[in-house]
Amino acid sequence: MRYLGLFGLVCLLCFIGEQSSAGAWSRTKGSVFFSSSASMSWPKDRPLSLPDVYGSAYAEYGLGRSLTLGMDVGSSDSTKSSKLKAVGFIRYNLSNPNARHQLAVDLGGGSYLGNSVIRAGAAFGMGLKLMDRTGWLSLEGHTLFDLETRKSAKTLDGTLGITMKRSKIMGQFSAFQSARQQSTMSFTPSYALDLKSGRHLEISLSFNVKGKTDPALKIGIWQDF
Repeated sequence: MRYLGLFGLVCLLCFIGEQSSAGAWSRTKGSVFFSSSASMSWPKDRPLSLPDVYGSAYAEYGLGRSLTLGMDVGSSDSTKSSKLKAVGFIRYNLSNPNARHQLAVDLGGGSYLGNSVIRAGAAFGMGLKLMDRTGWLSLEGHTLFDLETRKSAKTLDGTLGITMKRSKIMGQFSAFQSARQQSTMSFTPSYALDLKSGRHLEISLSFNVKGKTDPALKIGIWQDF
């Protein structure tokens, strides 16, 4: 846990946000955000044609009154429930919708690695100017509490982004601690190309900072409705 605390402190000191795709900003009533991605990694001595693949999907729906309904799904093998994450939640925004600083909390539940879990999280976001362009900062953390083992998995993400004319450039630091107290940290630079009609194509490279996770290539699509 000391690594999660240190990471959070570093983010706050270094990144003193325009609206993020997900996080502390609430969605207007009836609006929908959806993203889907595939992350591919190639362990050492593995042929390039045989990567490990992790597929994920994320969705948000604006309920109004500062409430947003969310769903987070991911798996390295969709045929096995022991490798599936499917968690729904409701986020409540504590800030004025027009405020520069946004703060939100969320609560939900679902299934994670074959067991039932409760999710509790919080997010902070702010808009800023970087090199005469609009940008954003978001800090998001959540815990998945396993109702069977009574242990928790914890995630903390810090994202800094800049909006260009037809794209977004982002850098994200992530820290994860499993229920078995194994921790990893990674840095992920991303480029998202605006394809018009509320759609973005995202390409990312994830680099391990701590732990034994192999570098990963992620390709994804965002869509606002």
